[in-house]
Amino acid sequence: MQASRASSGNRRVTPLRVLLVLLVVILASWLIIRHENVPVDSSEYISLLDRPIDEPEFAPKATVDELLLLAEREIQRLLDRFPNSPPALNVKARRDFLLSDTKGAEAAWSEAVRLDPLYAEGLYGLALLAFEKNRYTDAIALCEDIVRLSLGDPRVVLLLADSLLHNGQAKEAILTLEHHMLNEQTTVQAWELLGSAHLQEQDFAKAANCYERALSYAPKSRDALYGMSQALTQLGESKRAAEYTQQFAGLAKSRADESSDGAKAFVDRNYAAHVAALVYFDGARAAKQEGDLELAQSLLLRALRLESDVIEWLDELQSVLQAQGRKLDAVEVGRRLAYLAPTNVERWLNLGGMYANLEMQKQAIEAYQKAVELSPDDDRCRRIQATLKGMR
Repeated sequence: MQASRASSGNRRVTPLRVLLVLLVVILASWLIIRHENVPVDSSEYISLLDRPIDEPEFAPKATVDELLLLAEREIQRLLDRFPNSPPALNVKARRDFLLSDTKGAEAAWSEAVRLDPLYAEGLYGLALLAFEKNRYTDAIALCEDIVRLSLGDPRVVLLLADSLLHNGQAKEAILTLEHHMLNEQTTVQAWELLGSAHLQEQDFAKAANCYERALSYAPKSRDALYGMSQALTQLGESKRAAEYTQQFAGLAKSRADESSDGAKAFVDRNYAAHVAALVYFDGARAAKQEGDLELAQSLLLRALRLESDVIEWLDELQSVLQAQGRKLDAVEVGRRLAYLAPTNVERWLNLGGMYANLEMQKQAIEAYQKAVELSPDDDRCRRIQATLKGMR
């Protein structure tokens, strides 16, 4: 008994032991902080976007069947992990729609809406199916339901306008599009639809103007080229109309050439990769909505491995990484986004802010200086410029 007490006494906590433990804790904390703030151009740091995924389906020569099986497996995993989840059902529905399985898509979207009658993605999917099946009145009603939810999704407005056009309601389509274009950034599709609406209303000058705007953004848009040729023909400008008709015919021929066996196999493989990548991206959004950030991050990385440098996916990945507190990886994604849009001042301001939070002063200054060069009259850039001058 005495021996036991003596042994316990030998293990008593002494001031020296407390000091040693504190030193170990301080050293470990310093190493963690040093790791978190390692410069992004360090040769020891491997970017999250470049780390290998050691799975055969991610090999460059993966077949169509392997890629589609990859998508199917992920969908089943999501449905098992998140049963009765509208976002998980939406992943399956979107995959089925991309593969022309409209029955499967309708069943999944209908179940998602049954579980949550206000689930906008499910309502939009059902509207899309109604449009594809020429049920334009149903598509219009569903789109109007979503618009009433005030979600501000431009896809819904464009589908509504297209449905109105196909339903012979060109005036309503024009009002819908003009209101949308006053409040949102305009797109090629919006200008094309507005051109078609004016064409239907026989306002050929306005139609030509809309198609011209569309072609300024997308010179190889077949819809805009064809619409422009129709509008100019009606305006009596046969020579210009012939030029646009010739361009349209040339694009149609190039599409036909792409249908050769070799080209078709390449396109099929790319489309299968696109389907699998979208499954991963949609799955990541579903996981994020369910609160599983680790799974969301993993799925986004897989999506980007199959289709790299998709801006929307990189934005989502950066958001997830920041929510996880993975600041250094979020900076890497910010660098990629700035590289992809070097004239976008928001990207450089965002990158500068992330560097500043990591106390990486040199990199923060470089990013902020780039933003100032791009937009010196921006109020934020003026404040930054004044701060940088004060540091010199």
